[in-house]
Amino acid sequence: MLANRILTAIVAIPVFLAAGYYGGLYLKVLTGALALFGFFEINRMFAQKDIRLFTPLAYILLVFGFAGLMPIESLPYLFLTVTGIYFVIKYNKHNILEFFYTYTSLLYVFLFIFIYEIRETSAGFWLFLYYFLLIWANDTFAYFIGKKYGRRKIAPNLSPNKSIAGALGGFLGALLVSIIYGKYFLPTMYLTLLPLAFITIFVAQLGDFLESAIKRYAEVKDSGVILPGHGGVLDRFDGVLLSAPVFYYLFLTFYS
Repeated sequence: MLANRILTAIVAIPVFLAAGYYGGLYLKVLTGALALFGFFEINRMFAQKDIRLFTPLAYILLVFGFAGLMPIESLPYLFLTVTGIYFVIKYNKHNILEFFYTYTSLLYVFLFIFIYEIRETSAGFWLFLYYFLLIWANDTFAYFIGKKYGRRKIAPNLSPNKSIAGALGGFLGALLVSIIYGKYFLPTMYLTLLPLAFITIFVAQLGDFLESAIKRYAEVKDSGVILPGHGGVLDRFDGVLLSAPVFYYLFLTFYS
């Protein structure tokens, strides 16, 4: 399990960082593909509960959203309008809960766009790298410290492997990375980045629990199998989906 996890990371991380370094269309296409695959995983999980999402309409809306034809702030309204019209037309084939499940699932996976938006800020690749080092440090420290000292669980019914020790280890690891990285690559703001790092990791850990709640509801262990040792795309990016927009808007508001 751990060997598969490391091997997958060795292959996937350089590809991901290369897309982040070059940015632009490369990163837009990659994050769009992650969103499409994320929706595929959600659709498959909800199918376990006999909930039929509005596909391929959702895929079309995601492609439209990532095409950049409208401001991202207006897209939730577009998604609501189009899925609402579709529900009215297909009223005899879908129920109201499937409409809401489709809409919220669309919004959830569309959050992948904020990976691209972070890269597009004035701090560019260095901020993109900073953000993901926070996330990876949190995941890594939480995994190893939780494995060794994690006797007391946070919410065993929701996520049986997440412990208080692991969560604290994740915080400490991420804050340490923030200080070291910020001092060398974002020196004008490296101490003031600490509150941003703290809030980002707090939300990322909540994002882990949200994805776990979806899986518990669907009664599946992993969202998918595309990433050996990690599970699915949503398993790997669970903390990112909630924390990336928070990180992005806090940076724009207080640091740019």
